[in-house]
Order: sequence, then structure tokens, then C-alpha cells
Amino acid sequence: MAMTHHLVLVSGSIRRNSLNRRLLSVFESIAKSQPDAVRPAYLDISRLPFYDADRETENVPAEVIEARRTVTSCDGLVIATPEYNGAPSGILQNALDWLSRPWGDSPLTGKPAVTLSASPGEGGARCAQDRLRHILSRSGAHPVGEPLAVPCADWLWDLELTDSRSLLAGRLTVLLETLLSARVPTPSN
Repeated sequence: MAMTHHLVLVSGSIRRNSLNRRLLSVFESIAKSQPDAVRPAYLDISRLPFYDADRETENVPAEVIEARRTVTSCDGLVIATPEYNGAPSGILQNALDWLSRPWGDSPLTGKPAVTLSASPGEGGARCAQDRLRHILSRSGAHPVGEPLAVPCADWLWDLELTDSRSLLAGRLTVLLETLLSARVPTPSN
């Protein structure tokens, strides 16, 4: 019997037509077409309230409990981030703040994660991805694979450029395979 891989897809942009949501959609299509059973599911971070340490200990919001449950039960994360002032979006940072608690035993602890970014600019949001990978590592997650940054990404959906889309699909497939085969180190006692 084939193993089913449960992946959680997170977009750091909540804009309806965001390039990062579109990039995740392409990743999702590739994941669903794999011979191994892959079940991608989106985590809607727009529903999470602002992180508040008092609420974390006194009355954890239901949306946070559900987000933590979703991440805890997944086999890996796929996070696409826009870049705002050289960093991931505030809403993504907020979600990671909630998901990184409690320290050392959070839903992120030990989770393999791949990072993506798409931007209309020439940098492809590489700075935001570097920062995101740092945050994930500090939170106990394990970034795997090479980060994929797609510069000048608006043309991917505005024009019919089959070769470029095929190249992108190939790189996303490699990231998916890397995530599915990730062996996360276990802490030594």
C-alpha cells in the first residue's frame, strides 16, 4: 500500500491574485499528479489573530489551535513568500510566531519545509526567502532543498511561454521530490 504524504501549503500573501498563491497552485497541481499519493492542503493564515503571548497562555484562539493541529499532522510544509522591505510579509511572520510556540515542542519542530517566492521584480524575493529560511530554522523546522525564487513572475501568467513554464514545473517537481524524501535529523539525547 502506497504511503500518503500530507503537505501543508502556506502563502505569505493574502491578495487574491498574488503571484505566490499562483506559484503554490502550480506546485499543488504537480503534487496531485504524482504517482505517490500526495495530499496538499492550504493553511489560511489570514484568519489568525495578531500574536499575543498573554492569549497564548490564557486563551488560545480556536483558529490558532486548528492551524497548529493542521501543521502538526502534516509531513512537510511548502511556504511561498512575497518580499516586503527585504523580509517575508507581516502576516506570514505572525503565523510563524503562533506556530513556533511552545518553543522546542511546537508544530514546526522537526518539520521539513521548502520555500518558494515569486515577484514582479528582478530579485524574485530572494531576500525574503533567506530571512524566511532563517526564521524556520530558528523555530525548529528544517528547510530542505534549494530555495526557488521566480523573478519577473507576472509574465508567467500573462503570456504563453511554454518552455519557461516547463522549466518552472521541473524545478517545482525537484522541490517536491526533495520534500517527500527529506530525512529530518532527530535530536540526540
